[in-house]
Amino acid sequence: MITLSNAYPYISQFKKPQWYPFSLKKMIPDFYIPYFDELLKYYKTVANHLFRIPSLNLENIYWFLIMGRYFKINITKLNMVDRLYDFVTKCAVETSEYIGFKFTPNQKKNIPDTWSTGFALVILRLIGKLGFYLRSRQDVSIKKKILNFILNCRTKKRFLHCLDKCSICKKTSQYKALYSILESILALNLNPQEYANDILPMLEALKDKSSFKNIFRIIDLKYFGIFKEVSEEDFGFLLGFQKKDGGFSFTSKVKGSVNETFWTVYAFENYKFLAEYPRGNVYAFLINHLKRINSNKDYTNALKLMEYAKIIVILSIVWKNLIEDLEDIIFNELTDSPVMNSNILSIKGGVRNADYEIIAFINLKYKLSLDLLDNNTRFTQFISRLTPLEKHFAVKIYKKIKQYVRIDLTEILKSYNKGKVKKLRISIDFLRKLVDRMKEEHFFTGKLIEKRKFLRKYYYFDKDQYIPKIITSNRMINIDDINAEKKKLIDVKEDIYNMVREMKDSSQNIMREVESLIFAEEIEYAEKRLKTNIKKAYMDAEFFNKTIKQAVENFEYINATDALKEEIKDWNKVYKNLKADFENVNSIMLQKIKESEKLQNQKDLLEDLESLITNNTADIGLSFDMFKDSLRSKLEHEFSRNTVKNIQSELENIIDKISENDRKIVDYSQQITVDDRKVKKKRKKVINTWVSYKESFDEMYTFYLEGFQKWHDELENIDNFHKKYLDQINELKTRINNFVADRDYDAAYGVVEDGFESLLKDLDNDADSIEKGINKLLKKRKKLYLLFIHLENEVNNYKSILEDRINQIRIALKKQIELDQKRQMKEDFIILVNNKIDYLNDALYSLEKQMTQSLKEKKVSESSANEMIEQQFSHLDALHRKANRKVNEQLKL
Repeated sequence: MITLSNAYPYISQFKKPQWYPFSLKKMIPDFYIPYFDELLKYYKTVANHLFRIPSLNLENIYWFLIMGRYFKINITKLNMVDRLYDFVTKCAVETSEYIGFKFTPNQKKNIPDTWSTGFALVILRLIGKLGFYLRSRQDVSIKKKILNFILNCRTKKRFLHCLDKCSICKKTSQYKALYSILESILALNLNPQEYANDILPMLEALKDKSSFKNIFRIIDLKYFGIFKEVSEEDFGFLLGFQKKDGGFSFTSKVKGSVNETFWTVYAFENYKFLAEYPRGNVYAFLINHLKRINSNKDYTNALKLMEYAKIIVILSIVWKNLIEDLEDIIFNELTDSPVMNSNILSIKGGVRNADYEIIAFINLKYKLSLDLLDNNTRFTQFISRLTPLEKHFAVKIYKKIKQYVRIDLTEILKSYNKGKVKKLRISIDFLRKLVDRMKEEHFFTGKLIEKRKFLRKYYYFDKDQYIPKIITSNRMINIDDINAEKKKLIDVKEDIYNMVREMKDSSQNIMREVESLIFAEEIEYAEKRLKTNIKKAYMDAEFFNKTIKQAVENFEYINATDALKEEIKDWNKVYKNLKADFENVNSIMLQKIKESEKLQNQKDLLEDLESLITNNTADIGLSFDMFKDSLRSKLEHEFSRNTVKNIQSELENIIDKISENDRKIVDYSQQITVDDRKVKKKRKKVINTWVSYKESFDEMYTFYLEGFQKWHDELENIDNFHKKYLDQINELKTRINNFVADRDYDAAYGVVEDGFESLLKDLDNDADSIEKGINKLLKKRKKLYLLFIHLENEVNNYKSILEDRINQIRIALKKQIELDQKRQMKEDFIILVNNKIDYLNDALYSLEKQMTQSLKEKKVSESSANEMIEQQFSHLDALHRKANRKVNEQLKL
């Protein structure tokens, strides 16, 4: 099984250029086209009548465009690009899964096939519309759907012409279908190597190597650069199918087929390092077909169009290698001599009637000047330098050489010497020297023969060949040096190709390396490598540019400027844009580095934030632990309100610390603004971690804060309880004092007895209620047991103080009431006595005055006066007795 042993490496390597089939060849070589004028006329006639060809199909257009490309005709100047594009797109067949192309727009079965798809893609590429077509739809990837079609035209064992499994699928070689598939892949600017693992297992060697199928298999392998699966044996079988006319055919016994010759020769040329074939015979076969061209008759014949196109393509390939063979022949001959027999080209090279074209082609290719000289002209020049006698014999010998294989020099000698005196006769040496001079002038080749007959010598010249033309060089030639330069040229071409490729890839490679360093967070090193790599690449390019110029100048024989024109053109294009490309890369990567530095700063900030959160949470956690220890130790050691206040201050310090840290964390987090998925994700995670811790701390703080608040509330309640009863005690005291002031001692005594007793009961009930509330708090907040347990002490202490105060006040008030009562009685008694005395004095005085007045005026009798006096004294006595009773009652108290 054939497998791809290795994949393309990530970093570019120097290697040979990618192989392209004839249809996609980037550069069409210069080659000699026989009957060019007639062919060009034919092509233009076809172009004018292309769409009138009956049953025009994609294959016809494919070969029409290829023929024009090998003629180096700009298709856009023919004003038919839009019609061609329209024709191709009408052949497109689309489903939800794939896009393929059918043979003609009017094909009855709407079924695409691999052959037509290959034709269509190459056509679109040749008319410069492939990119436009692939981008013509925004809703789908046309390239992907085409690729899906061509790669799915297969079974488990073979590739198919179409998905319909038609008669073509069954009859034709799967390798022909595969050729179209691979051609399509390259046309789409994809690399066949990427699909090697799917394709190569199906390219097993055929048992019948003499089959036409094997040709396509051999060519298919070329796409992958695999040579070990092709052997000399494969081509040995193929040579057996070359016919007498120089063409190849697998069906005819006599005549070669243009189509079969095309593919057979194409296979040979792509594996010429394995086997050679008679190129001269093939060339003759092709020329023989071109002779029959008739531009006035064949322009609507699609088969003829395709035949001529194939002939032109094969001519370009055959000519390239044929001319190399002819060059070897010519340079071999001219290595030892500045002149050669042009007949050697037909004898050794198999090429006839193309001498001038060959010489002209070689002169363009090399730094020398070969001339093809006509010997008739040269002979005229030659005899002009001879004596009349030499001229006479030279003309005679030259004429005979043209006509006869053997010349009898003895007969010529005898004929001339007959009847002449000895002095005027010539010798055989004269003729022999003249023949040698003519041989040296390359008018003919042959040898002098000396024979003896009847004791006499006879001289003959046996002609090998008459030389009608010769090839001369203006300089000495060394075939070994030329061959060395050819190898050097190949190396230079590969060097230029590789350097062009390297420079084209250098921007991407530099970007990849810098991006990988950025990815590895080696920002400073990335910036350093960016500068270094750009500088190195530019210096390499500068050096290589000078090297190319020197290399071109160092060729002694080969016209390297012409031979390397396409390569140098590619290099100059790359070199010209290199500075701009590198500036662009530098700008892009510096921006990325800047962004990466920003990202790295953001990551550093994120790390700092994470570290800050870790440290802060540990610090705050420690603060809470210390707070708990402080709470326990201080409350166990000594309880006071100031102690609690100090403890609460510690809690407030913790919340201040939490708030301060939260502010710092918010500030840090707000600085992390980069739109990077990982950073955003981690930022969210880190912040969520802090939020989680903060919520825990807030919950803890809230727990203690609420505990202290409850403690304060309960303490306030206890203080209010204390104040309430102090106020009530004072209120009772005020009431009692008011009663005492009003001398309502009974009421005062009632308040002392009942009021304080009721107050004590209320005090006891309220104290119990407060204690119950404290007990509930103790159950709910066991961690604050030491804090709340002191509230009970506060309550009990206040209760005890209040009870003692009530009892003390009650006793004191009782004593005060008694003292006030006694003091008041004493005062009342004195007042009463004094009042009574005053009253009696006033009454007696009034009575005395009244009686005196009455007696004086005699208003009453003495007896009436005495009676009145007795009544008054009786009244006063009653008052006195009443006062005495009252005094006695007070005294009893």
